[in-house]
Amino acid sequence: MHNKILFLYIILGTFQCFAQEAKDYEVSLCVNGSYTESTLHDGDLVTLSIAGGIPSQTKIESVQWYAVARNPKGERIYKKVSTDEVFQFKMSPFVFGWRYADGPEVRSGIVEGSGPTALPEDAYFYCDILYTYKGHEKTFSASSRQICVDVLPKLSATQVLEIYESPKEYEDMDDELMDARIRVTAANFKQAVVGSLSPYGSFYADTIIVREHAGEEETFEIIARWLENDSQIYCTLHNSYGYVTNEKVKITRPDGIKPSLSDHTLRPVAGGFEFESASPADIRVYRSDGSLCRSFNGCRSLSESLERGTYIISIRKDKHHTITRKIIVL
Repeated sequence: MHNKILFLYIILGTFQCFAQEAKDYEVSLCVNGSYTESTLHDGDLVTLSIAGGIPSQTKIESVQWYAVARNPKGERIYKKVSTDEVFQFKMSPFVFGWRYADGPEVRSGIVEGSGPTALPEDAYFYCDILYTYKGHEKTFSASSRQICVDVLPKLSATQVLEIYESPKEYEDMDDELMDARIRVTAANFKQAVVGSLSPYGSFYADTIIVREHAGEEETFEIIARWLENDSQIYCTLHNSYGYVTNEKVKITRPDGIKPSLSDHTLRPVAGGFEFESASPADIRVYRSDGSLCRSFNGCRSLSESLERGTYIISIRKDKHHTITRKIIVL
């Protein structure tokens, strides 16, 4: 009986030692030399290591580091990032294989990178440790403190300034089209997309503004097209990390609607497009990735050939009136 009690005491003592050794391991998260910083910015230098002294007769056999975030559905997503005991990286787009998002996305055809979508808050790192203690292998997991990432564009304000009549795109069209002049204040973005929520629940966007190297806050005005039976306009800002979307802007039909801004026609044709205008306009043709393809100034009539693909045509009449349309060349 005493032997059985002694054997049980030895077994329990062994497990207690394993548990005691495991408690000695923690994750050390260092951001630009700070062990308390919990917000990651573009270019930050991040170092992950195992904290705590390693007791005698204990040997770390392997370490696997994971980045953990939450997707828009609230589900956890994981990405294995290193097997080194000390893992160091610089914060950059898609360093973990996902893009960040805050809010619903207005569909624009502009997508940088691929992979899962992650929310910028409620993220952390954890590691699986395989170690040997007195000849016995044991695994243990440790997590870092929670972090958030501050890398998305800043959308300060979206305001509807004026609403204009817009010609129907075809004679049998039931819905009335309107052009709403939108003022947006934003920073740290590459593309701004303004669109509305259709009655069928899907986003669409005819207006895309491209801003290269836009870091400081700026205010700009663009023309967004919407259907009369819609009442919600959204603005999505993209950069290399992901996108952010404002809360919907409610639109009410004013008593007096201004005359149409469209004194021009833009027609997709086989292998390109044709443009005619009653007044001079500056034309910019962008590829779907936002890069500039063609540029024309002071145009009244234009017939241009393009390779197969999706393009954004920007028509600028003056500093307040820029209308942007998307065309597909087959």
